[in-house]
Amino acid sequence: MRGVPPRGRRRAPGALAYAMVTRSCAGFAVPSHATAKPEFITGGRLSALAFSAVLVLETCVPGGDAAATTIAVKRAKNFVVVAADSRVTGEDGRPRWRDKCKIMLLDDEGFFASVGVVSARGGGGGETRFSADQVARHQYGASSDLRRVADGWAEAMEARFNAQQLSWKRSIVNTLRRFQVEDRLFAQGIFASGRATIAAWEAQVNYNETPSTITFSHAATREIVADEAGINLWGTNAGRAVVTELLQGGSEKSALWRASVARESDQRGFQSVDRHAFEMKRALDYAIATGVDPAIGGDVATLIVEREKPARWFSKPSVCND
Repeated sequence: MRGVPPRGRRRAPGALAYAMVTRSCAGFAVPSHATAKPEFITGGRLSALAFSAVLVLETCVPGGDAAATTIAVKRAKNFVVVAADSRVTGEDGRPRWRDKCKIMLLDDEGFFASVGVVSARGGGGGETRFSADQVARHQYGASSDLRRVADGWAEAMEARFNAQQLSWKRSIVNTLRRFQVEDRLFAQGIFASGRATIAAWEAQVNYNETPSTITFSHAATREIVADEAGINLWGTNAGRAVVTELLQGGSEKSALWRASVARESDQRGFQSVDRHAFEMKRALDYAIATGVDPAIGGDVATLIVEREKPARWFSKPSVCND
């Protein structure tokens, strides 16, 4: 998580989503013959806050690059808020030595976030075979229609996946299957912008397996509909349960937590969209503090995009300064 699960479909409890990149594992002994192993999360969805708590299994391959993903997106008529943790978790379930900013600004008014197989390096020189971020930047500059941008990203990523060797595909798909990742999900991208109007779209690439081949195809892009009061949640079972209870639970404890966050928002003078950003950040902070999900950690980054206004960081960890 999710990777981010497809919108419009509900995941069964315990369903798996995932996130992957490939990176050299500094500080880790990796045999020269090591093969790529993907990164994952357990996911589940409820409906315009999107939360993805991702247990990432880091790919420790010479020339590779890996990162974890926890993404939250709330879309309303006049704004989009995105929040993400910064932890990178290894395949052994332990945090890696570095954090990562998981929100990429595309310009002053838009951002991109992705989950799934989003980057891979190859060759003795470590040249990049594909990068979801680079593809997103290219597509974003080619069109002002965010739906077409998202669709172009999925099409380009599909082509890059199809160009890979069968052994690479099998290695990753086998690991996805081992961790029960459902729906043939391989990569997903989220694009949002505040140009003339607020727009937010999600694209998805799936894998298709036969006994002799593995190919890729992209699904139709999905709009992230405006629903300021609605909630969509993705994440590992443990992390999702904590955040779900905080944001929409009916218990006395969750009601007290929301009241406490509201009081702190008042004390800090937060208004409108900033209150949403504060609550989202606090929910992720709380989930991290409980230690219930080792995949969630580091500092939480939160970005606000409002219609016809420059995007602004509500909270910007140092890892987002690069």
